[in-house]
Amino acid sequence: MKPPFKFATTLHGNTDVLMKKSFPVMHAYMRQFNQTSPVEGVRAVKKG
Repeated sequence: MKPPFKFATTLHGNTDVLMKKSFPVMHAYMRQFNQTSPVEGVRAVKKG
């Protein structure tokens, strides 16, 4: 599975919880891209 767009959520935030509940496969896929800080997250999205 590869999403057609890049996005980020805050760990344990509302969007993260909703994704885990409603789209568990997508949530599991996205976990491999978790970053430790917002700065690292932005850098990862820009890098591709």
